[in-house]
Amino acid sequence: MIPKPLARALSIPSSRSPIAAATATHEGPDPSHGGLTTHRGAREDCSGPDCGPVEDDAPTGEKYPCGLGVFCDTCGTTFEGDFIVTDTMTKSERLEVVRRHVRAKEGWQCDHTGDFCPGCCTESPANDLLKAADDLEDLRTAALGTSWRVAREQDTHPEGDGSYSVIGIEPTDGDADIVVFQDPDISEEDAAYIAAMGPDIAQHLVQLMRHEAVWFELPEAASDLEAKDNNLLAMARLINNRPR
Repeated sequence: MIPKPLARALSIPSSRSPIAAATATHEGPDPSHGGLTTHRGAREDCSGPDCGPVEDDAPTGEKYPCGLGVFCDTCGTTFEGDFIVTDTMTKSERLEVVRRHVRAKEGWQCDHTGDFCPGCCTESPANDLLKAADDLEDLRTAALGTSWRVAREQDTHPEGDGSYSVIGIEPTDGDADIVVFQDPDISEEDAAYIAAMGPDIAQHLVQLMRHEAVWFELPEAASDLEAKDNNLLAMARLINNRPR
């Protein structure tokens, strides 16, 4: 029997085999059936299809032809063409390439207020705003009531459930029997949207556009255009160029 202190000092060999080192694997296409299979080794060292070193996608400044386009913010007219760009250009820089072309060659107005084809930029900003304000005021004056709501009709059929369904738009004031717009197939969402954009909203827009037109006539307006929010001008041009 081996004394305990000696037994602790002896190295007893193990009968188990050493644990094999883990081998790197990755998923890649199988050449025989095209599905994924396990490849041995690292992906960057693999010679299989769609494997190997990852290509460097860093931009180089190389020039190449690219199809670019710009559309009119009012009527949707689109201009498209091929232009020389580089892979270092941002999206905004590429847009400016085609905007520069249509400004110089096609008669477009492209600036901080938007992009407008020759047929939609015939007026100055102030005139566009005043024209839209006058048009919208005429429409508001001719409209029924001062504000609108969704019109609903109750199911009074003997076998009905007494529920209400949307039938159109009606004024909130005046004759209760008058319906501004009626369509049994109109959706709740469409009716609610139309009612929300009633004559009272139009009157406020008229006032805002006339006030904005005064600003555009000021001497300092030209130097402040870049920093100005021009949503009202874009809205005015949409009104002026809407389908009739």
